[in-house]
Order: sequence, then C-alpha cells, then structure tokens
Amino acid sequence: MGLAGQYHPSRFAQWCTPEAVIVSGSQTIGDLPAIAGVKHAFRLAGAEIYHTAEDGCIRVEIAPGKFTTQSFRPHVRAAAAELAGANLLQVE
Repeated sequence: MGLAGQYHPSRFAQWCTPEAVIVSGSQTIGDLPAIAGVKHAFRLAGAEIYHTAEDGCIRVEIAPGKFTTQSFRPHVRAAAAELAGANLLQVE
C-alpha cells in the first residue's frame, strides 16, 4: 500500500493544503509509523484527518459552496496544543 505524500508528508501537505484527508486502510503494525507521520503532517497543515481503521466508514458530501465529512464512529479532532507537543519522527 502506498500513501500519497508518504515520503515527504509535510511538503505535500503544504503544497495541497486540504481541508480534510482520508486515510484508507488498517492498522497493520508495519504501516503505523508511515500512517502516523502522514496524519501528523496534515494535521499541522490544518487538515481534518479521517482514518478508516479508526473512524470507520467516511461519508463525504460535496455541494456548491459546501463540503462536509462524517464518520461512522465518533471522530475526535486533534487540538493545537496536542499537536505542538507531539514528537513524531518524519523522514524528509
């Protein structure tokens, strides 16, 4: 499985500046470091992160002037203080 922006997540996040990012996949032990780095980089760029292994089914609605996302399980957005104190290694 390949993740978009996996190898330079912070640069990719700065380039595309999305409102929401959906990571599809499981929580396979070998993928966790890459997934954590990608999620952290996009959170720092201000994106709402949804991971299907954590949030379940994700519903996205796009209408003129409106973009909404909804998860099957309760979704918790990371707080800025939480992000500032995070110590995740990112390979750039």
